[in-house]
Amino acid sequence: MTTEILVPSGAKVVINDAPLEIALGLHDEIDIALLPHNISFTKLVKSYSNMIAEKQKNGIDAIYWIDYLALEGVGQAILAIKSSKKVREKVMECLIRCTYNDAKITKDTFEKKEARGDYNPIFIAVLKENVLPFFSFLI
Repeated sequence: MTTEILVPSGAKVVINDAPLEIALGLHDEIDIALLPHNISFTKLVKSYSNMIAEKQKNGIDAIYWIDYLALEGVGQAILAIKSSKKVREKVMECLIRCTYNDAKITKDTFEKKEARGDYNPIFIAVLKENVLPFFSFLI
């Protein structure tokens, strides 16, 4: 599957699936990054899917969920995932199959100061594209 997103700079980014082994490696590295914090990635995905379902069903504003997600350890999980060098390396293995304004993404893509603001939204898109499918039974 392919996902196309527009990032804050206005660049068009195409996120492509990584091969299974790379996606599984990313999944594993996320689990390893969360382990010391006693956070379950499966529980986080379930909380996220519950939040989306509740919002669609009742129109509850996402602001309401900030406290709830904080209780679920989402902020701590994001920091643990983003600060893991091994997770970032696995994300880059996924990104080399993607494009940024029709150019293949490389480590050099984010060397430009104006592109650095696009890194986090792209990072999240890679996780959604390559890790969330393992949790489709929860969503």
